[in-house]
Amino acid sequence: MDKVDGREEFSKAGMFGTTAFALLLGVFLWIVFFVRPVEALLKARRWAPASCEVRSSKLLSELSHGRDSVTTHGIEIGYRWVQGGATYTGNRYDFYGWLSNVTGDDDAEIVRSLPPGTRVTCYVDPLDPREAVIDKDVHGVQIFAWTMSWLLLGAGFFMLSLTVRFYRKVLAVRRELLEESGTSGKIY
Repeated sequence: MDKVDGREEFSKAGMFGTTAFALLLGVFLWIVFFVRPVEALLKARRWAPASCEVRSSKLLSELSHGRDSVTTHGIEIGYRWVQGGATYTGNRYDFYGWLSNVTGDDDAEIVRSLPPGTRVTCYVDPLDPREAVIDKDVHGVQIFAWTMSWLLLGAGFFMLSLTVRFYRKVLAVRRELLEESGTSGKIY
């Protein structure tokens, strides 16, 4: 194999590797940011409303270090409810956890509106009363995450289609060159 073939093999491996990475990343993010939350939201549609007492209410923040430091915000609302004579506790406010706005203004407002001792409606899974959530609605940040996950998934499939098309064209050119030269050989 000469230098040209080595570069072509490296280029082909790099092209397929990059495409595979983009596709796997797209699938992973699609599952994390779309499939799992939507599955939970659909499941929660059947959950029964219950009266819950807020036990704790905190605004959480996490600073990510790097070239651009970004603070993400989340909330932790601890609450309890009674189902079938048993008392349960939970802290799931919604199905998105740390997926929040950068300023945290909305999260701070939620925490202010739910001080300890507040009675609030939570939704309890009738099949597993240990599972509950306070907010089972869809908000703008979720729609943004869904859109981005679909775009990344689409980008991965688009790169895959470009790679396959490109490789087919390379094979066609190689076939043509072999036919013109009158030699036989492997086409790969």
